[in-house]
Order: sequence, then C-alpha cells, then structure tokens
Amino acid sequence: MSLFKRKSPEEKEAARIEKMRRTEGERGFGGALMTPVGDLALADIVIVRLDPEQQLLTVNCQKRQFAIPYGALRRMTVSSEAEIAKGESAITAQEMQDLLDGDAGQFVGPMDKNATYRARWFIRIEYQDEYNLDKSIMLIAYSMRGFYMATSKLFAAGQFEENFADILTRFA
Repeated sequence: MSLFKRKSPEEKEAARIEKMRRTEGERGFGGALMTPVGDLALADIVIVRLDPEQQLLTVNCQKRQFAIPYGALRRMTVSSEAEIAKGESAITAQEMQDLLDGDAGQFVGPMDKNATYRARWFIRIEYQDEYNLDKSIMLIAYSMRGFYMATSKLFAAGQFEENFADILTRFA
C-alpha cells in the first residue's frame, strides 16, 4: 500500500480539463483586425474573449462588439510570419498576401520569411455565420507595445487556443 495517492494519467487529464473550464472566462488576447467584421473596422485594436456563461466568443473594441456562438466555431490557427511565408502553416502565403495587398498592408507591411528571431504572429479564427457560410477573422497579435514580435506565440493566445480546442470538442 502506498502512502501517496497517485493519480492515473486519465485522472490528471480530467483535472487539467476541469481547471481549464473553470478559468475559461478569464482567457483572452489582444490583436489588430486584418479583416473587418460586424461593426468592427480594419486595424481596430480588439480584445478576443471567451464568455462561458453566454457560450460566446466575443471580439470587443471599446463599446463595439462582435460575438460568435461556441457552436459556430470551427478552427483557430496561430502562426508566425516565417511559418506562413515558408508554407508551414494552415494560413497560406497566398491568403496572407491577398490581405497584405489589400487595405491590411497599410498597417502590417510586407512578410519576411527569414523573420525567425523576432517574428510577428497572426491568428485566424474560422466560424460559420447565421447562414452557415464559412467565415474567418484574421488578426495580428498585439502586446502592450504594439505588434507582438517574438520567437514563440503570445502566452495568452496559447492559453486561449487550448480553451478553444476544448470548446470545439464539446460542441462537435
């Protein structure tokens, strides 16, 4: 008989998921919109949050808000500009180039496939609208000082991504 009660891997995973669900409402990250959505315009600095009570992902900019029901969410991708430019991301280089050739290029600038030391990070959230059409929101990750430039993804976006994956499994 053991003095210490050891948890099985299944029990550890269940405890991790339960903790993640308890803190779901605290998850969020900041970014600048590269695709206008709802009342929100291009280059608006937004906060993306999860609202577990109303079962919504919300994108907020000052008093304006765009909400997506959890059941409509499909996928979230967080990629560096180097991953996108080298074709190592679900966000394609052509898709990003189309955005940069449009109005988003005014505030983002060109991509750099050699930007591995300090890269910008892009986030795409895919969902279905009320007409069951596939849509997506593209953001560039922001920190307190502007574009998030680093070798690894923004910690808050990583935490958000975990919760997002859990939501997808619950609503699949």
